[in-house]
This record gives sequence, C-alpha cells and structure tokens, in this order.
Amino acid sequence: MNKLEKWSLVFIIFTFLSSLALLYFKYNFSSVMPVLSLSILTILILLTSIITVVSVNDEDT
Repeated sequence: MNKLEKWSLVFIIFTFLSSLALLYFKYNFSSVMPVLSLSILTILILLTSIITVVSVNDEDT
C-alpha cells in the first residue's frame, strides 16, 4: 500500500468511528452518565490514533 491508500483507509476508519460516536451521543447522552460517554469517546480517539500511527509507520512491502 502506498501513502495515499493508507491515508484514505485512516480517513475512512476515522469517519466511521466519528459517526458512531455522534450517534451514540445523540441517543444515549441524556440517559447515561456523561463520564461514561466521555470515556468511550476518549477510547475511540485513542484507537483512531493508534490505527493512524501504525498505518503511517508501516513500511511498504
């Protein structure tokens, strides 16, 4: 995979996770603790960061 393919994949994954997070906040923020929601959002951000670092630093084979 070249750099363009990697960045496209990262962008798609980030968009997907962001959409899930927004849907979660829209429907569940008022019925659950805000701390739980913020922790889930933080986990999503960390996962996206890890995926980005791994895909960018992965050498072309």
